[in-house]
Amino acid sequence: MVVELSDKLLFKQGRQLLRPSGTFVASLPRPTEILFGFANNVFSKQKFAPLGMRARTEVLASLATEVGSGAVEVVIGQTFPLTAYPRGL
Repeated sequence: MVVELSDKLLFKQGRQLLRPSGTFVASLPRPTEILFGFANNVFSKQKFAPLGMRARTEVLASLATEVGSGAVEVVIGQTFPLTAYPRGL
């Protein structure tokens, strides 16, 4: 399973990271990505799941517990220095 939280990785790209019957979860999918994803779900074992996301403390705490226990593997594809972010965010 790939859970995309950065809104940078599209399903087309993320499929390469999936196992043959894996699921790609998109936190903020674009409308065209949703259409492509659902059409893909009909014909492929790799599935697309949109997730309208709003941060909730209990969900984030549960996710942190799963990451801490090793049940969820976190793969960091790229890092950026803090100076790369604009001030005021």
